[in-house]
Amino acid sequence: MRTLKDLSDRLNKLADKVEAAPSKVAASFSLVLIDELVLRTPVDTSKALSNWLMSLNDPIYIDMNAYYEGVFGSTFSSSRTEVLKHAHTIAGRKKAGQSLYITNAAPYIMELERGTSTQAPTGFTKQSIFAAKSKLPGIIKKVLADG
Repeated sequence: MRTLKDLSDRLNKLADKVEAAPSKVAASFSLVLIDELVLRTPVDTSKALSNWLMSLNDPIYIDMNAYYEGVFGSTFSSSRTEVLKHAHTIAGRKKAGQSLYITNAAPYIMELERGTSTQAPTGFTKQSIFAAKSKLPGIIKKVLADG
């Protein structure tokens, strides 16, 4: 037989789930966005790709070396893995009320954004944002289902 105490416990658990949901959605969305950015960033030496950094509370503007320096995109996969590993660590630390930032301080990232590489069109970051936004309903549904 269920009691009012059981109902109270269930409602408290539901309230905790609802309170945590926006933060979890933000973290999940940020991971999708950084992956979209990495996938669309033109890659030669992996420097620009390695400069996609996620941070909590404040943006970070550090000009990083390539995780794995290569030529003609030879280290794309290895560098992508490192960027995403770092992003997962940061997103996993996010608490309600904290902001997540994604930055890129590679000195030539704006040139790449303007389409100077034949590997990516002008506005690849905007395309990344649109692609991530299109996945937002699925992200929300998954977060709510997982609790």
